[in-house]
Amino acid sequence: GCTVRVVEVAQLAEPHAEAPNIAEIDGDTAVFDAKDLSTRTINLELRRLVYELGIRDVTVKNPGSRHSLGGGILQRCKITFAGSLGYFGCGLIDGPEIHITGRVGWSACENMMSGVVVVDGNGGSLTGAAMRGGDLVVRGRVGARTGIDQKGGTIIVGDSVGSNTGVMMQRGRMIICGDAG
Repeated sequence: GCTVRVVEVAQLAEPHAEAPNIAEIDGDTAVFDAKDLSTRTINLELRRLVYELGIRDVTVKNPGSRHSLGGGILQRCKITFAGSLGYFGCGLIDGPEIHITGRVGWSACENMMSGVVVVDGNGGSLTGAAMRGGDLVVRGRVGARTGIDQKGGTIIVGDSVGSNTGVMMQRGRMIICGDAG
């Protein structure tokens, strides 16, 4: 036979999750380790620090390539992810200065409105998709369709880009220091 496992969607979505309140705070800087946290609790802790406590400089250790981290931050602040992010990292942001010491997966910084994001490693496909403003710097390579439907801002890539980079680009700047295609 076959074993069927039933998982309630509510368990996956963590509808009653709360910020874990684990950050070490020193003035207007904070550091917390995300190693044993879920995506939702990482983002809740980040939002608690930036929005509720007014912390201006946050470091997230061990993000573990989790997807959807750092999205929707609409405030000027400095965030460092000490490690890599998965898909959809730092999307829909407006104002923060973000440093990612590792790499990023697909669709990092999609719909970015303003701010600065620096990625020390490589970026996946669709990096900076539909970007409207700000500066995105990827020191390594990026995948296909980087800057697709870009409407503003600047994307700087320190190495090569994949096929269809800049397709449907309407405005903005793209500086590629390596090969294209």
